[in-house]
Amino acid sequence: MPGERFEVGGGHSAAKESPSLYVEWLEQKKYRGGIDWWPHDGRIQEFSTGRTRLEVMLSLRRQPRIVPGHKLMDGVNAARQTIPLTYFDATRCAKGLEALREYKAEWDDDLRTFKKTPKHDWSSHAADAYRYLAMAWKEPMQAEAEKPDPIKEMLKPKTLDQVWEEYTQERIDAGADPEEFGSLDLN
Repeated sequence: MPGERFEVGGGHSAAKESPSLYVEWLEQKKYRGGIDWWPHDGRIQEFSTGRTRLEVMLSLRRQPRIVPGHKLMDGVNAARQTIPLTYFDATRCAKGLEALREYKAEWDDDLRTFKKTPKHDWSSHAADAYRYLAMAWKEPMQAEAEKPDPIKEMLKPKTLDQVWEEYTQERIDAGADPEEFGSLDLN
């Protein structure tokens, strides 16, 4: 949207924390009333509780939504387009800004070229979070009455194509080469 700007005032990252700890952090920072965007793994059912991360967020009176599915490079390009629209708090975002600067394609010594996937290192999680922001802000915000029930959405039956797409996206996000996955053709 022309004239749209984003203010990023910080972030929180800790691998495998429970959603309740993230909510505690959000509440301490007084981040309330908005949508909490989650990557695809928000649908994962936790062994300890038997509930998905989205269900936990809902039980804590948050408004979680899953970032729309996308190809990795589409998300990277969306992030590139969103950076000029973003104001970062230099102090509170120092680690995240450094991660964005360090996020890069992985070099293949054997082929003497860059791979089609980013290098998976310390910068990946912060860069992925920004990629998710870049994909989520373009999503139309629905009026309260129009919002789909996230639990119903999550439990909707899926086609094999949708399951395959989610699986391949999870693998690509984990650093797998997209070329190793073909399309699922059942015809």
